[in-house]
Amino acid sequence: MKSVAQIIRSNLLIITSIFVAFTVFLSEPWIVDLFRSGHFTWVSFSSLAIVRHSLSNFGGVGYSCSLTPGDGNIQFENFNRYPIPFAVLTRWILIPFEGDWPTYLYASRQWMNIIFLATLWTIYLILREIGTSRSIAIFAVLGTALDSTTLFYKSMFHFDQPALLLYSLLILTALKTFGSNSFSKWKYLTVLGIGSLTGRSAIVLCYGFSLALILSIKSLIKSRLFLSNEKVRLAWSGFIMAIILVGIATSYNIVWEALITGVAPQKTEIFISALRRLDFHQEGFSPSQLSKTLWTERAPEIIMRHVGFYASKVLDISLVLTFLLFLLTVIKRKRLLPLIGYLKAVIDKNPARVLAWQSIFLSSIIWIVAMKNLLVFHEYAAMVMIPFFCLVLSAVAESLSLLVSNLFPSIASGFLTVALILVIASFLWQVVNVPASKLNPSMARRAKLDQFFTELKAFNLNTSSKQTVLRNTNWLPGSPSAQCLMLNQPLLIGEPTSQNNVIQAPSLLLK
Repeated sequence: MKSVAQIIRSNLLIITSIFVAFTVFLSEPWIVDLFRSGHFTWVSFSSLAIVRHSLSNFGGVGYSCSLTPGDGNIQFENFNRYPIPFAVLTRWILIPFEGDWPTYLYASRQWMNIIFLATLWTIYLILREIGTSRSIAIFAVLGTALDSTTLFYKSMFHFDQPALLLYSLLILTALKTFGSNSFSKWKYLTVLGIGSLTGRSAIVLCYGFSLALILSIKSLIKSRLFLSNEKVRLAWSGFIMAIILVGIATSYNIVWEALITGVAPQKTEIFISALRRLDFHQEGFSPSQLSKTLWTERAPEIIMRHVGFYASKVLDISLVLTFLLFLLTVIKRKRLLPLIGYLKAVIDKNPARVLAWQSIFLSSIIWIVAMKNLLVFHEYAAMVMIPFFCLVLSAVAESLSLLVSNLFPSIASGFLTVALILVIASFLWQVVNVPASKLNPSMARRAKLDQFFTELKAFNLNTSSKQTVLRNTNWLPGSPSAQCLMLNQPLLIGEPTSQNNVIQAPSLLLK
């Protein structure tokens, strides 16, 4: 008969996955604190408004708001800037919950939780693909994901998280394709194609370019014949395909916005936003905002801070312990050959590890530079760094484990077990604690939210969709798109008059 410890050890991944999934889903608040301002509600409501309005008669290109100057004409604001498949898919998933807004918002957050868990699982597979042990892979993934910033934004509805999932899947597929003798050409192209059409796909393009560049340099050094290798040609073909797909998807959205709004394509919000994100257009930035985007002013410091939010305390502690044990090894004149020999053996045995480091690091750097104007204003955008930090933590954990084995062989196996248990327990605690401390409303606010949603449901049921509602960008604190999402009526631009026949919707701020 197996002991309980043996059963747990042999089924560690399954048991951990079940506990993690149940804790993530069960800890998600039914109603979050909508009195809080910040990206969580702002971005969620804006993105969901676009999803809800991703209608077939607009070619699936969603918009956030329908507005009227009061003369019966309807204008549309903030069209979807990203490829439409994810928005259309999400609209289909959330349609059954429309009208019941607490349920709709809760379902959207649980949809993000599913994507978050799928991302963690994919990164675990990446670490296993490069030869990391099961225990250290779990340690690295959960040790990185337990960061409070990661767990705070994991259920925020936005277009970055599905891109992070496809980025992780692309890394895994690329390592299987280019880091081994197996050659899954169509798998790589398929994942790259889907990733190019999913959410904020810039990170997928950066990875495709980084991979092609790295393989080209290796091919050039090895054979002195540029693009001589079939895998190099595949990497560049894939990147070109991805560029074309993103170009087609973006052009599609621009054409639809131009047709709907009657403006020239180069004057559309989508086109101007793309130029602003890529630092080709600076109009619309205030002086203080502009200083955030300049490399010579505040950009480097802000970028380092936002990226640093995703480097967990587990990584900090592991780095300190590794450094101290390394010094102790040197002081005791212990040989470092076991550590060096192990790392060399891993690299020689699994070239996918070298490729993973090269491609993930380079794509992260390129993304930071290319998407600077996004990153300085949105700390959550730095979540694309999670695969890199998982890779770093896994390497540090391996080194730490080897140093412990070298210095204290009698406790080596127990050390890793205790460290793993602590990380799993800390992750589960943080998953419960972060929403409880940052998202749960107080009892008084919960009562006001319940009353607000009850009145809102009655308002939508009893008010014609043709009735004009007074626009209020402060209808919910810091959520200018809240009315656009939760009301079925066009919103008035400008001041109401006796001819406008404008009404006010129930407001949370009046509670």
